[in-house]
Amino acid sequence: WTRCPVLEMQEETALAIGGAIKLNMRSSLSVDKNGLNSSQTGYNASEGGLNGATGMGWFPGYAINLETGERLNMAFGEDSWLSAENGADMKWNPTDNVATTPGGDLLWGGKHYIYVFGHNGDAQYVNDPIMGNELNDIPRYDEGKVMHDLLAAAAATTSNTSDGYKRNVFADAMWVNIPMLRSGHTVLETDVKIRLRVTKAYKKYGTGDQVASGSLVVGGTYYVENGPVTHNGGSKAIGNSFVAANTTWTSTISNASVLATTNNADPTYEFNTADIGTVKESATAAKSALDLINIVPNPYYAYSAYEEKTEDFKVKITNLPRTCTISIYTLNGTLVRTLKKADDDAKASVDWDMKNQARIPIASGMYIIHVDVPNVGEKILKWFGVMRPLDLEAY
Repeated sequence: WTRCPVLEMQEETALAIGGAIKLNMRSSLSVDKNGLNSSQTGYNASEGGLNGATGMGWFPGYAINLETGERLNMAFGEDSWLSAENGADMKWNPTDNVATTPGGDLLWGGKHYIYVFGHNGDAQYVNDPIMGNELNDIPRYDEGKVMHDLLAAAAATTSNTSDGYKRNVFADAMWVNIPMLRSGHTVLETDVKIRLRVTKAYKKYGTGDQVASGSLVVGGTYYVENGPVTHNGGSKAIGNSFVAANTTWTSTISNASVLATTNNADPTYEFNTADIGTVKESATAAKSALDLINIVPNPYYAYSAYEEKTEDFKVKITNLPRTCTISIYTLNGTLVRTLKKADDDAKASVDWDMKNQARIPIASGMYIIHVDVPNVGEKILKWFGVMRPLDLEAY
């Protein structure tokens, strides 16, 4: 759940509950997660009274900025005139009605629009008459506090300052949506994930130390960390780079700074593949590869996917090197079968037809598989098989 302001969507102030102006907070009591307000039985004051007695509700979800990992603030709307479309209950519960009639007045399900707000900085008011020294920029998720305070300040004054308070809220709106309920379904019937990917240009950045005015190297590339600065008669904004035509720069701000940089301040990346490169003639790697040797299927229950005909009996010993000797024993140590894999065999597996050296089918039971790899090591496997009787009626 996300604690957030509920915005009035009714354009006619006279029709909105409490005369709320569009995009100000709703002029109704704040609610808890169950949609109850302080005048109703069962109201949870720790949820409903959080960050404002009026205008605050709960959105049944949350938003994350995938670039920064920050949780973001949200808001949703309601048209309080559209009570029949759940527009006056302070809850996010859109209906499936688009309009009163085909081509009639738009309802948009009660106008429960969703707003997601970015986090672009920590700008702050200084001795503001209403906001004091509070932030004037939407921060990372703070349960809607700064947004509530800015919108409350906008509603508290009719001066031009009101527009400034509201502007500081919606300047950070990064995604808006008009959700509708699908006909035949209910709100919160299922979970929903929405992933938004936006292609953005990489930001320029400085890679070196700060360079004082008078110390620029002609022809060198520099990045404006704090600005703007003026160089060679031209203004260079913060975040921009420039090639020095002379050694000096100036600025009207006290904390201006210029950094040395390379590649025109565009991002540069280095990587190598040393840790994933092919290793040859490595005894350590060869011994480690022995752990990959296996016999499949294991256990064998009278059938394997490798068998193509009724009279087939087949399992595979897999992930083998080019040269090895495979010895198959009973549990009491009797040698049942020896299979050899020659160096000219490029396959990584050997088939066993589950017959002994005399080509007689083995009995059901447990067997020991010993794989010997010259000059490397050995691998021992246990295998269990249940044999099926030969189906003579198939002939």
